[in-house]
Parts: sequence; structure tokens; C-alpha cells
Amino acid sequence: MRLYTLSKRHFVLVFVVFFVCFGLTVFIGIRGKVQVWILLSFLVLLLQRFLAQPSCTHLLSPAKGPVVRPPSGGVTLLPSHTARA
Repeated sequence: MRLYTLSKRHFVLVFVVFFVCFGLTVFIGIRGKVQVWILLSFLVLLLQRFLAQPSCTHLLSPAKGPVVRPPSGGVTLLPSHTARA
């Protein structure tokens, strides 16, 4: 019964992930935890700037007039008296 067989691709992937993790721990051990933390926070900041969604932009919209509530309970918008150029 072959329960734990890996294809060639998975076998290589396991070794690549192992060596990446091992290299990362050696790098942290040599450089120091504080310097690695500063580097990672800088990289995260760069990724946030470059991968920002376009929905995060601020859109300017024209101002609306004051809201007046008539006695019937509905909402009516009065036109603003200031002209915008």
C-alpha cells in the first residue's frame, strides 16, 4: 500500500521549501533579528504602495446644498447658493 508517494515535482518542492526556510534562518542568525525586521517592514511598505488598489484614491465631489426635512418626513435638497468655478 503506497500512502506517502510523491511525484517528482512534489519531491523537488519539498526540498526547495526546506532550503528556503533553512537559508532564511541562517540569514536571520547572521544579520540579527532587528535588522531583518527593519528590512521586512520596509519591503512590506513598498509592496503596499505598489499594490494599492485604485479604489483607495480620494475622489472630489461637488458639495451639496443643505438638507431640509419638511413636516411630511421626506428629505429635500436645497440648491447651494455658492457658485463653484
